[in-house]
Order: sequence, then C-alpha cells, then structure tokens
Amino acid sequence: MYYFLQRFYVVTATNLRRHEACTRTPLYSLVLEALTGLCSIKAFELQDKIMGEIQKTLLENNKAFFLYMSATLWSKARLDILGTLIVLGTCMFAIISKETLSPSVVALSLSSALQITQLLNYFVKLTGEFESNIVAVERVVNLTSIPQEGGGYAYPDDIVNNSWPERAEKKLELVRRLLKKRLKICQQFKYDYFCSAKVGRTGAGKSSLLMAIFRMIEATKGNITLSGVDIAKIPVNYLRSKMAMVPQEPTFFSGTLRFNLDPLDCYTDSEIWAYIFKSGYKQLFCLSRAILRRPKFLVLDEVTAHCDKNIEHVIQNVVKEEFRECTVLIVAHRIKTLLDCDRIMVLKDGHIKEFDTINNLLNLKSDFYEMVKSDRSTSHLCK
Repeated sequence: MYYFLQRFYVVTATNLRRHEACTRTPLYSLVLEALTGLCSIKAFELQDKIMGEIQKTLLENNKAFFLYMSATLWSKARLDILGTLIVLGTCMFAIISKETLSPSVVALSLSSALQITQLLNYFVKLTGEFESNIVAVERVVNLTSIPQEGGGYAYPDDIVNNSWPERAEKKLELVRRLLKKRLKICQQFKYDYFCSAKVGRTGAGKSSLLMAIFRMIEATKGNITLSGVDIAKIPVNYLRSKMAMVPQEPTFFSGTLRFNLDPLDCYTDSEIWAYIFKSGYKQLFCLSRAILRRPKFLVLDEVTAHCDKNIEHVIQNVVKEEFRECTVLIVAHRIKTLLDCDRIMVLKDGHIKEFDTINNLLNLKSDFYEMVKSDRSTSHLCK
C-alpha cells in the first residue's frame, strides 16, 4: 500500500510542482519589468492595467501552488490513515492472542509498528520532495539544451573564400518568411541591389528584412544571396562577422570602453585609439565599433532618429568616408539623410513600391516624390 501510494503521489506532485514553476516565471518577469519601467508606467498612468496583469498572473500561480499543497496534504492524510491501520491491526492481533503473547512481546510489537509507520511516512515524504525539487534541475537542463543557431566559428572554406563578400553585384531574394503562429510578416518581394548602393526609407517589413539578412529569422521559402552565395549555407557566426550594424537604440556592454569597442579582442590599442575620439555620443560610439570591424555589409537602422543636426551631419560624413567600399543599407525616417544614397527603396505592406535612383523617382512624381515634397527640409528638390 505504501508503494502504490508513493508512486501515485510522486507523479502527481512532480507534475503539479512543474506547473507551479512555469506559472511563477511569468510573475517574476512581470514584476521586474514593472519595476524597471516604473517611470513610464506612472507617466502614462498605466498603474491599474499593470496591477491587473500582475494580479491575474499571481492568481494563476496561486492556483498551481494550491493544487500542489493540496496533493501534499492529501498524501499526508493517507499516510496517517495507513499508519493508524497498522497500529490498530497490531493491537487487534495482540488482543486476539493475549493468552499466547507476553506483555513484553506486545509492547515490542506496538513500538515497532509505530517506528515502521514513521519511517515509511518519512520515506514517502522524502521521495516526493526530491522528485518535486528536481524539477528546478530539469528546467536548468532544458535551458542548457536549447538548440543554438546553426553554424560555428569554423571557416567555411568549401562555401566562400576569404574575400567574401566581394565588391560585386549582390542579389537579394526574399520570397516569403513566416513568423511563429504562421504570421505572415513579409510577402513576396525580390530585387537586385549593387555594391555601394545605399537603399533607404522605412516601411512595412523593414525590421523583418533586417532580421532576415542577419539570419535572426530563417526564411521558410526563398533565399538571400550575397556575392552569389546563399547565406543560409554559411555558419551564422561567420556570416555576422562579415557584417556590422548601427542600431536605432545603441547598446553598451558592461565592462571597459575597450571591450565595448572590440568585444572579440581582435584589434590593438593603437587601432582602437585611432577611432575612439570620433565618438562623442552613443551613435558615434557604435559607428566606431563598425568602423573597426571594416565590414563588407553595413546596416544603419535609423541612426539619426535621435540625433541633432550636427551629429547627423557628422554621421553622414563618416559613412561617406569610411564605408565607400562597403554595401550600406540605410533605414531612415528623415528624407534628408537619404539624399546621398545611390538608390531608394520604398516598402509598403511588405512589398516594394519603388526602387530607383533619386533623380528618376523625383521625375516620376512617385510616392517618394510626395514624401520629399511634404518634408520642409527637402521640398525645394521638387520644384
């Protein structure tokens, strides 16, 4: 009886403990996010909404914890009942055999029955707690066994040479990509672009395009090729080592200034100091990091969105001087930042609406023409 009770309780308690742990993680995350964004929550008066979400998540966790504790109390009650039955059986046997058993034997039997029941109860409780607590180890193991992105640091000699991607025509074919839950985020567009062409203007599908180029989202259909090589066949780490990105929101790593500029420790101090004084602000700092890497493909994701005119002018000049031999993909809201681009790509709802030189787009009175006309700083170009 103890064995069957132990097996039933352990399986049930383990599953309930696992469920409780899964509901506890979102609660911790939500509380930490609320503490981090406390100023924004107060500014937008979202206290009631956040408290409602926390209470809802807390309720789910309490439900799981209540079930786990109920299972524990259920097993304890059954164990006490079994122990009582064993002691009762010993007493009944002693009463029936009172003429053949001495008082000392009866006392020894009752004492042994009490000790055995206590040991069995402790064994069932211990195994149950062990199996329940091992859930924490199981979750850690699951985290360590999460599949990593494909490819290692090994040089793919059989795919590309050391000079890849070369200064030549690049071809981008992105037919369709699906995000989780089969959400279509980028539909059927295919185009060629050329080395040193700067393609610009934000639009629907912009972030999806950048994530696909860096293989943060894998294509389910179609392909992206650089210098005639399908990037899906290249190890992710090697592919990204040939690229650099200056994001809209600059990121700083914890550590020294040198580590932020050269996190992989690939350059000497003299090489770093040669560029560090060009960085007066965060965007320029990230741009210096990209300059040190000398990538063949550079992405500028709205780098001037939060910059004043002086910094914007500096960034544009740095890009012109330092990345003349590099393919530069620019995404921007400010039309003025795109005037030096060789070609302009206008995206809408995941489709390419226009792709041509600035002069041709302005002469055709296209969508880009309307954007330029509506911008005060560039409206004179339409006259």
